[in-house]
Amino acid sequence: MVYTSAVTGQGVAALRDRLCGKLSVLTGPSGAGKTSLLNVVQPELGLATGQISQATGKGRHTTVAIRLFPLAGGGYVADTPGLREMGLWQIEPDELDWLFPEMRPFLGRCRFSSCTHLHEPGCAVQAAVDAGAVSAARYDRLLPVEGG
Repeated sequence: MVYTSAVTGQGVAALRDRLCGKLSVLTGPSGAGKTSLLNVVQPELGLATGQISQATGKGRHTTVAIRLFPLAGGGYVADTPGLREMGLWQIEPDELDWLFPEMRPFLGRCRFSSCTHLHEPGCAVQAAVDAGAVSAARYDRLLPVEGG
């Protein structure tokens, strides 16, 4: 991971080095500054960017299509439109807990083989959260969304 700032230039040289000679993709939320960062990495691209909204203090969606650019140091980088949301397909509800690597050591250790890790007595995942072995915030991500 490289912490960067298109405003201050922090991490730009390190990012440029990481991109060199590779095929890379800039992706993230709309208005996060992906294109602005790419303009700092390679200024001659001169890509269009939007202004920060005075009302929200956030960037505005500007990039509308995926574009692949050659880099001066070798390699290519794709600039992508921002993500508004991300979803998972073809994952059964009883398989979701396996997508949390920190919970895997506790899966299959519950008192009941059909444990949902929500309210069953003898739940090893809940016990791990209570003991601090699994982050409560991560456990909350496993819980079903109310009303959905």
